[in-house]
Amino acid sequence: MQPCATLSLVVGILVCFIPFSVTEGQPLPHKLQKALDISDPDCGGERSSEVGTILSPNYPQHYPGRKLCVWRITTGIGRTIKITFNQFHLMGCKDYVSVYEAKGDSALLLGDGKLCNSRKPFNIQSNTNEVFVVFKSNKKGTAQGFNATYSASGCGVPVIGPNPWSRLAAGFGRIVGGNDARPGSWPWQVSIRSWVSGKNHFCGGTLVDKQWVVTAAHCVDNGRKPYLTFGEFDRYHYDNTEKTIFTEEIFIHPGYNNSLLTNDIAVLKLTSPVTYTAYVYPICLPDASMEAEVGTVCTVTGWGSHREGGTTANRLLQANIPIVKSADCSEKYARLTEQGKGVHDIHPESMVCAGYPEGGVDSCQGDSGGPLVCKSSTGAHWLQGVVSWGYGCARADAPGVYARVPSLADWIRVTMETNS
Repeated sequence: MQPCATLSLVVGILVCFIPFSVTEGQPLPHKLQKALDISDPDCGGERSSEVGTILSPNYPQHYPGRKLCVWRITTGIGRTIKITFNQFHLMGCKDYVSVYEAKGDSALLLGDGKLCNSRKPFNIQSNTNEVFVVFKSNKKGTAQGFNATYSASGCGVPVIGPNPWSRLAAGFGRIVGGNDARPGSWPWQVSIRSWVSGKNHFCGGTLVDKQWVVTAAHCVDNGRKPYLTFGEFDRYHYDNTEKTIFTEEIFIHPGYNNSLLTNDIAVLKLTSPVTYTAYVYPICLPDASMEAEVGTVCTVTGWGSHREGGTTANRLLQANIPIVKSADCSEKYARLTEQGKGVHDIHPESMVCAGYPEGGVDSCQGDSGGPLVCKSSTGAHWLQGVVSWGYGCARADAPGVYARVPSLADWIRVTMETNS
């Protein structure tokens, strides 16, 4: 811990961690930035993703005493930030959390001010695109701490609610073992086509920004630039919600291996930006902290085959599938390799698996490149996976394999920023 004399140089952090004190209009963002600079190295830091988590040190174990953690969360201009505390257990009010929003040279304390004890705070909503979250603990007793999720406005929240999902027998549903989506309920879904007509759909994609789509590298590694259709539901029926735009440039992850299917991800830049509507809206890009836990039920969507070896579907389809532990997935595919099934190895650093042990529900041919999305506690969906490969479709002990987006999202962001 730094000496009290050093800490006292920052206005609002007085000698020996006397709590932050700020009033509306006080020029504190610069001083909050100083606090960020002296935040303990094992917590706090800069966050610029659209969805992520903030945990107290050691969570879910007890946090240590005498900690100062400062997080700075920023998102795109014109967006705001929502923070939801999923768990909150602090030791009295000597330990506390404070949330500030920054605007120009002013700062405003949000929520109920100093958040302490074990009463879970209400959701906190900023009015700006920059917030600071400050956690301070004293040298006495500690508690479990907190688990919070944040998300930016302008992504991941559909205007149109989804159809309830009903699990159907393999071969009788859509995708495999799913059901029809509701038009507009997955507004980030993209149909990737070799021609304007929906008859030439060959892969899915996900809208992440007005001029950018994420898909699987194996869908576009032939170098041919595809057409991208947004706001689609029925590929053979025009609903006046669709918009088709040509690809200007393809960027494939530098670590992509078309034999191993590692880092199976690409971003496509559009020749012109889309206009957001109720039917065309982006998903949230996560940061590395936003990994779905094993067993989390997420949703895969697309126009893929109803069954292994079948034809692609006319209408957009959905299915819910749980995230599978990477070690278990690796074990299952190692067993298939031993049986000579000709499958790939699982590389957990760039792959995530999802599916049921008994099979019956899965993505399939034609779904490749499409989204596997999970829903955060703030209500926003984030892109957890990109449909990549698997052994057949919906087979027992052969979960679907997806490109792991949280570990690849930094590359996506850097690619978009440097090529905009």
